[in-house]
Amino acid sequence: MKTLTISFCLLISSLLSAQTYSGNQEDIDIILANIEAFSEDVMKGNAEALGMAYTEDAKIFPNNMDITHGRDAITNYWLMPKGVKIKYHKVIPEEIKVTEDEAYDYGYYEDTTLRPDGTEASWKDKYVIVWKKVENDWKIHLDIWNSLPAEYLPLSSKTNHLSPHFHQSQFFRQKELQANQACEAYFLQ
Repeated sequence: MKTLTISFCLLISSLLSAQTYSGNQEDIDIILANIEAFSEDVMKGNAEALGMAYTEDAKIFPNNMDITHGRDAITNYWLMPKGVKIKYHKVIPEEIKVTEDEAYDYGYYEDTTLRPDGTEASWKDKYVIVWKKVENDWKIHLDIWNSLPAEYLPLSSKTNHLSPHFHQSQFFRQKELQANQACEAYFLQ
């Protein structure tokens, strides 16, 4: 019985961080490489390269803003205000699904921003991207991201954010801790 319970606890822990990728593996690998390059360009502040990650007629849907249409406008969106630097950016896809010349992925991204006054803000938000295959590359066609309500933030993090964002990694660490505590409680009975 204890072996079954240990297996169950390990399954619950692995489900908390599961990723699902389906479709042509070569296309998935290109999308994953483009996701990594995107984060690198965000940290470099390379708005031109970020704009080129999108299709010519792409649209972005930033949180609490109008839709931005077209590569030129998207490139301008990615220009950082003076004194602002993205120190860390990482995209964590939960699912990527490729179907012929279109794909989607969704998940979370982490960011640490250095503000003009020298303070930092860190958070993790959610996103959905629709990709289009252009020649032999994958480009972002639709890109939406937004935050979750402030009540999902750990209390200690609420004052360190530019806007209310869900700190997902801490949420999952809490869920994993709860699952581990439940397992330990079972074994201590």
